Amino acid sequence: MKKISVIVPCFNVADIVDRCVESLVNQTIGQNALEVLLVDDCSTDGTYARLKYWEEEYPEMIRVLQTPANIRQGGARDFALSECIGEYVGYCDSDDWTEPCMYEHMYEAAQKYGCDIVTCRYSKDMEYKKPGQSDVIKGKNSRFIDIASDDIRSELISQNIIGFTVWNQLIRRSVLTENKVSVPEGKAYEDIYFVTQLYFYADSVYILDEKLYHYWLGNSSTVRSLDKPHHEDFFFMAELRYRFIEDHGGFDKYKDAFRFDILMTYYLAGLKLLALRYSFPPYERYRELVSNTREWTGDAYRNNPYIEGYTTEFQKVQLSLLGKDISEEEFKQLCDITQKYYMGGKK
Repeated sequence: MKKISVIVPCFNVADIVDRCVESLVNQTIGQNALEVLLVDDCSTDGTYARLKYWEEEYPEMIRVLQTPANIRQGGARDFALSECIGEYVGYCDSDDWTEPCMYEHMYEAAQKYGCDIVTCRYSKDMEYKKPGQSDVIKGKNSRFIDIASDDIRSELISQNIIGFTVWNQLIRRSVLTENKVSVPEGKAYEDIYFVTQLYFYADSVYILDEKLYHYWLGNSSTVRSLDKPHHEDFFFMAELRYRFIEDHGGFDKYKDAFRFDILMTYYLAGLKLLALRYSFPPYERYRELVSNTREWTGDAYRNNPYIEGYTTEFQKVQLSLLGKDISEEEFKQLCDITQKYYMGGKK
């Protein structure tokens, strides 16, 4: 059995995927310990040929899979999971890359503490770099969390300890397979729904305070693109996520934590999305955002115990608007202010 399986969804990335794969084949944990599943998601360029090149170069380490239809990143990850043989599973996006020691350090922590999830820090990169050019940045706040009570799990949720990205996680494969952790095919913004399931199923987490992953901020990034239909998937995933939390008793056992979480990851994140990713932010979508938040969280925006310690003053002002019905013109002003706050007036 391999120690780790790394799944890499690939769609029309022929010109950039080599950097990602190069960083994986040079992992210090060793090629015998690692398998890499490169998933061609029905690419229409030369991606498949590049992936087959790497498979031929490293036949004992790399396998190329092809999806029967384009099912986007989340679907491609689910598609490959049944093929994994590693004790742990990691994910890497095809335009990103890893530090050489990433999986060695994460696996060592997983073995030492016997934990279900290890998560590391990451760098946001806007300049082209080759794998290994950057030194690992280490902090002093690495820690093990044994989720032995509802109070601890509530803190995990409210503080967003695991985060809502999958590519800086190492996850015990049995946690994913035994709990049938998955996401809908063909949808963007799937990470937050995926990780929400882990908040229910993980019994232990190790936070590795090292920057080991490089997140590439290209202009064609799915979440950074402007006026694209896939931004509507954010709202679809949010409703799906709410139903999952409700169906699994999250609002009973972790009431304050999940209500605060929805204020942050649905209302505030949705408002930011409307302001930054639409040339003309849709007022009707904002009204739906407010209506759902009120229904799902009640008056949590007024009295949730986590607000004071875990939000900025600007976010507190935004939350206070849940108690008001603002006009379309006021909404436009709110979007302008929100855009300037986050991006200095730049999209």
